[in-house]
Amino acid sequence: MSSARGTASSIDKALKLYIDFVLDVVATWRHASPIMVRHRASFDPLIPVNEPRWVVVRRMDQALVESTCLAPRTDLKSAFVHALAAYADAGWTLERFSSDVACAFCHRTDERRIISIECFDPKKPMPQRSLRQGGAS
Repeated sequence: MSSARGTASSIDKALKLYIDFVLDVVATWRHASPIMVRHRASFDPLIPVNEPRWVVVRRMDQALVESTCLAPRTDLKSAFVHALAAYADAGWTLERFSSDVACAFCHRTDERRIISIECFDPKKPMPQRSLRQGGAS
């Protein structure tokens, strides 16, 4: 499960992240008491959809670092886990991640980034919304 130098390969890290991240819900549910039911959000941002999604990496000031367009019906959980593994392989420390909002934080030295799955092309400007008159532009 590790390479010749004694460190885990990106495949090993991706597999561990997948097991911890995706299969954690199953393991948690098996150990939950029938009285203590774990409530989760009804919306899962990582289910495959019929529209493109983007794996986006931003600095903490929201400046775009990189983005990758994912085709419709892509396995978003797998894409997210592979993005996390790629950053871990590059020497970044993963802090925490959440399947409820499809984002993760990581840091290396004094730089911190957020990795997320987004539904809008990050290279296109977002439409501006006015807070006046009930949000109408």
